[in-house]
Amino acid sequence: MTRFARRTAFVCVLVVGGFLAIFFGFLNHSRSAGACTGCQLPRPVFVTKVSIPKGTSGTVIGTRALYAIKYVQYGQWSQMAKGVALFDPSAVRGEVTTRTIPAGVRLTAADFALRGPIHYRHGYPEVVPTSQTPAKMDRYFGPSASRLAVAPGVWMDGSPPGVAVDLHVANGTLLGYCSSMRAFEAHNPEIQFATKCWQA
Repeated sequence: MTRFARRTAFVCVLVVGGFLAIFFGFLNHSRSAGACTGCQLPRPVFVTKVSIPKGTSGTVIGTRALYAIKYVQYGQWSQMAKGVALFDPSAVRGEVTTRTIPAGVRLTAADFALRGPIHYRHGYPEVVPTSQTPAKMDRYFGPSASRLAVAPGVWMDGSPPGVAVDLHVANGTLLGYCSSMRAFEAHNPEIQFATKCWQA
């Protein structure tokens, strides 16, 4: 190999090595920055405005705005969230508070539970093919292979994995025929369901 060829090869190795170092260094830098996108933004937590008596429904708390939104830094928020499901007003609307919660206290999902089990007719709830439910349900739930039938003429979207069926039914939205919906609600007067119905 001539001296010129050795120099050319050496320069090429330096250029390629430098390029790779810059490229992978940039990529690494981008990844760390990407992993923390939004970390500096404050996060919301929900705090009671007034003392909330034991047995108050999530629906009442949400509709009467008995809570205020307080923003905290990400680090403080992530500490609060460790091992505790933070309160989401739409996720506990069918549940009630399990204790009296003083004013100014942070709400968590652990403060809520169902007043009692949901009562179903024999054979319900059951997963049914979407083809056995009214097509108009797609407008609310989108296309899906199956639905959850909770009573004759009353359905909802399928239960997400890891969520108890009763909690999903209590906090989700029931769709179906108005007469069927009224019968199901009368059978479960202690739960305030979110519903949308139409005449048969």
